[in-house]
Order: sequence, then structure tokens, then C-alpha cells
Amino acid sequence: MWKWLDKVKQFFNAFIGRAVDKQAVTGASNLNLAINVNSVDALTTNLINGNLSLGAWQQGMRDLIKQSVIQQYALGRGGIAQMTQREWGSIGGIIADQYRYLDGFAADLAAGNLTPGQALMRARMYINSAREAYNKAKARAWGLVWNRLPQYPGDGATECLCITTPESRVLTSVGWKPMRDVSIGDYVLTHKNQYKRVVAKIIKDGGGEYEYFVKAHTGAVVGCTGNHYWLSAFERWQKTINCYKHKLPLISKRDDNSENDVIFTPEIAEMRLLPKNAPVYDITVEDDHSFVIEGMVSHNTNCQCTWEFEAVEKNGAVVGIDAYWVLGVAEHCDSCVENAAKWNPLHLELVDE
Repeated sequence: MWKWLDKVKQFFNAFIGRAVDKQAVTGASNLNLAINVNSVDALTTNLINGNLSLGAWQQGMRDLIKQSVIQQYALGRGGIAQMTQREWGSIGGIIADQYRYLDGFAADLAAGNLTPGQALMRARMYINSAREAYNKAKARAWGLVWNRLPQYPGDGATECLCITTPESRVLTSVGWKPMRDVSIGDYVLTHKNQYKRVVAKIIKDGGGEYEYFVKAHTGAVVGCTGNHYWLSAFERWQKTINCYKHKLPLISKRDDNSENDVIFTPEIAEMRLLPKNAPVYDITVEDDHSFVIEGMVSHNTNCQCTWEFEAVEKNGAVVGIDAYWVLGVAEHCDSCVENAAKWNPLHLELVDE
């Protein structure tokens, strides 16, 4: 049983008699999201298979969205007992926004505009977006109001280095799989000619990003954001936009034997602006952080940066907070490195309510 200790802003595990470390709380947040994603998958699969009406599916999605946002906020805040009436109103606004997006999703389903794979991936976005509630609540537990921090993990402000075509195939240890079907636990070929495990899968809103179409040497076309990285023939990671501007040659892999690698200069079609709620996809691969998609070698990105806080004391009293944008050990993007240098520490005064 975890109990929130407001003075130190930390959970206490009464069963073992010690504080719960930050990694354990983050792990609990990730586990909760994974459980709710599984529920969304089951609900949407029933809809696809004709076992559920669209109206029943939409109500089930509304229930799961509400549940996920409240659970994530409560975990970040230190428990439901810590939440004020004002905070309940704020998370009600978050939930209402998601409901509006869900109405558009349901309309697309009714019109037959989505494949089963696209429907599943888009449904998962609604649960993954609840991560923003967790991080905002964590800040609020320290006495910070919503707009005091310049950015929150999960709010889409970090760089999006993603794939936009879920049907594009990834080379796994059991053959080629569409990006949408790659799962945690699969093994994918990396730039080091070895198979490494997929440890995370991301679907997020790519709205506002520019999409490029990269033609592989096989003729297959992969959609991606302009800042997505590819392995160039010079053994350096290059952004799509640079490959487009400078016609840079890339490395293409047919299998795990480097002698069969192909060097080619891809055709790249210039961009279109992705609309709001356009799903984009990514996986995180342990150790090597790369995977092969339609032969081309892609870097993965799954920004795991977050805020951590330290109390500022004067004469024994807490007078403020120093906020630090902490880079994810496994994954972070260029903008996060710049922001860490710019912000750390960000000194904030406590809110007196």
C-alpha cells in the first residue's frame, strides 16, 4: 500500500517501510497505460470483427479515456485524496477534448475510411495521450500551476522522429512485418547486423509535422517526418530533410549479412502537412536503437525525458522549486538537449492557494 508524504513529495510503501523511488512510480504509470491499451485493443478488435456496435464501442472508449486520464493524474498527484476541486475541473477539460477527437474518429470508422490496423493504432493514441496528465499532476504536486512549465512529456512538443506509413514493413527475426504489427518482445534487425528486442511501441499525434515520402531501392515508399534519421552511406545518421536537400546516399539491408548491403540514393517526394490527430508510429529497440524498414536503416526515437524537482529552502522553509528537464537515458531528441541546457535549473516560486 502506497501512502503519499506531501512534505517530501514522495510515496511511502508501508509494507516494506521505505520510500518508493521515482523509477518505481514511473514504472507504475507505464504499466497502467499498457493495461489500458490492451483494453482498447480488445474493444476495437470486437468492433472490427462485428461483435460490437459503433455506439457501444464509442461509449467503451469514453469510459477507458476517462479512467486512464484520472488514474494517470492521481498517480502523478500523490493519490485522489490530494486532488482539489479545481484540478478535477482541469482534468475534466482534458477528457472533454479527447471526447471531441473521439467523435471524429467514430465518424471516420462509420465512413469506412480506416483499415483495421489504422483503427487499432489510432485507438491506442487516446490512452497514450494520458501520459500528459501524469506529468502535469507531478508538477502540480510540487505546487506548480499548469502553465508554469514550458513543456510536458507527452504533450507533443518534443521532436517527432516517426514513421507515417504503418503498412511499411520492418525486418524481424521471423521475417517482414508491417510497422503496425510489430510488438514489444519482437526482435528486429539493427544497423549492427544483429537482432535486438523491441522494448516499446509509440503511437502519437503527428499533426503539424511535415511528411516526406522516401522511395527505397526495392521501390517501396516509406512515409516519415522530416527530422526522421536514416543511416547514410557515410555511416552517419542523417535527417530526411537533409537527404532530400543534398541527395545523400543511404544504406539498404537485404538481410543480416553486411556483404549484401546496397548503397543507393533514394527518391524523396517533398512534404505535406499532417493534419491534427494524424497518427505516427515508432518503436524503441534495446541497445542499438535502430531497425530496418523496407530495407532502409532507420533510427528509432522515443523521447523519455521528464521533469524532476528539488525544493529550494531558506531558513528551514521551502520558498521555491528548481525544475530540471532530465534527459531520458535510452532516448532523447536534439531539442531536449537544447532545452536542458537552456532551462536547467528553472527556478519557480511556489503557488499559494
